[in-house]
Amino acid sequence: LRSVAKSMAKKTQLHFLLGVQYLRFGFSRMAQEHLKTALDDYNPAESCDEKWRRLMEVKMKLAYAQSLYDFASTSRSVAPGTGRAKRAGKNESASSSSSAQPSIVESAKHSRTLQESVVNKAIEEAKQLLTKLIKDESTRVDCWNNMGRLIYDDCKPAVARMVYDQIVNSFPDNFDLMNNLGFLRILGNEPEKAGTNFKDIISKCPTHVEALSNYGVHLIINKEDFKSAQKVLSQGLAVNQSEPHMWNALAISYLMEGNHDYARECFGQARKNEKYHTGAAWSIRFTIANYLRRQAAMKTSLDEKIKFFQGVKNLLDSVMSYEETSDVHLAIAKLHLSRSAALRAATPAEAKKYANPEDEDSEAQRHMISAIKIDRTNTRAWNELGLSVMRTGNSKKAIDFFKMAVQTDPRRPALWINLGLAYQLHGSHNDARRVLIKALELDKDSIEAMNNLANLHKAKGELDEAKKIYVRCINTLNASAHKTSPRSRELLAQAYNNLALVSIKEGNYQKAMDNLQFAQERYPGMACVRQNIQRLALRLENRMN
Repeated sequence: LRSVAKSMAKKTQLHFLLGVQYLRFGFSRMAQEHLKTALDDYNPAESCDEKWRRLMEVKMKLAYAQSLYDFASTSRSVAPGTGRAKRAGKNESASSSSSAQPSIVESAKHSRTLQESVVNKAIEEAKQLLTKLIKDESTRVDCWNNMGRLIYDDCKPAVARMVYDQIVNSFPDNFDLMNNLGFLRILGNEPEKAGTNFKDIISKCPTHVEALSNYGVHLIINKEDFKSAQKVLSQGLAVNQSEPHMWNALAISYLMEGNHDYARECFGQARKNEKYHTGAAWSIRFTIANYLRRQAAMKTSLDEKIKFFQGVKNLLDSVMSYEETSDVHLAIAKLHLSRSAALRAATPAEAKKYANPEDEDSEAQRHMISAIKIDRTNTRAWNELGLSVMRTGNSKKAIDFFKMAVQTDPRRPALWINLGLAYQLHGSHNDARRVLIKALELDKDSIEAMNNLANLHKAKGELDEAKKIYVRCINTLNASAHKTSPRSRELLAQAYNNLALVSIKEGNYQKAMDNLQFAQERYPGMACVRQNIQRLALRLENRMN
């Protein structure tokens, strides 16, 4: 196609075909240029059938919209701090000198701001284009499907799932829609519904590659049925051998069984094909590793947890053997932290045959430092390192690490909240108040920021100000669309409990008891609320006596 481009420079058809091919191979920026040119130059002859003209125009617009949101998604995945940075070679070793830090951080901030402005512009243009297409072509499945994908790529999987729920009902026989809904149900913790989606598709269309791939992943993550997963994934690879998703999933199923030779061979096949699927193999490795780590937390016995943790470690070690990156080190660090938490929660008899929690914490910190050495702009690594040292009581070091985190990404409220908590633990109350106010400027409804700020006022004896903020917390949670979720009920109970502690300091014991009972109603399992009710009841009884 490129060889004839010069002689056909004004041909819409050529640009459209080139754009589609670039899109297939993950070169979304080049696809954008050709598809935009095709749209701008599209001027069919008057004799052209109106229906055909409209069809071609919609197809070009859909392809152009896809190039926009694919570009946005890919740009996010390779943005500074996401861990795509590799370990530097011998002649380009990553500097750890403090004098070099400001320029690196400033450069990262400038690069991130510039890149995000381009990404956000692409997302907005795609939204406008697809919204108009859906309005004009409301019965076209591909228009709705692209809108759902755009919403998901815009980091809103829950909203995307609602969109797909509705459009699948309108187009019940469209396998692509059903597959995308199933994938979002895996992310939304609805594994049984997701499995049903994939099985329905495969029973009607045994060669649907994406459904076979997703069903294989579902069997690995949610069912731990590795043999069945291997059968399904092999069926998909018989249809298309160049899909890195499936090679990776197949490798993971062998890893979980302990068959490392087969796993390594499958990872090699994934890497071989990944050049045509930007980021695909990466995403599935980390997705499954994270899911396995979360699944381990749900297991009741320590032995079961450790088995899952070992599966995650095998997976991440295999990834590391191919490409050592900042994010791989960070993922391994989180694994060690999860192991440490599991060991601390276990009985001494259960835990004695495994490593000490302190050893796991040390390993976690070692990998966090490695992550930062490879990529000094990895915000999440700085944040995790800050949390890790803060848990050991070293608030001064935590402050330094959280400062680096907010310098690399100053628009994330959670980072400012963590910095505020570190300042508070260090006794720097004015600094803590300043950064918590900054967090609320970024997110006025942040419950954690409000709660920590109110706690700060309470500790300083500023009870009226503390009470005012706790009430604001409660009102915000009650007005939330997710007020019935377990997390919202837990936060509401915390706010009522803290409000009760203010009332106790004021000597208003009856008001305190009312708030504690509200807290217990909202979240019955909160231990501190039960203890405060018992203590307050004892105090009231002593007063009566």
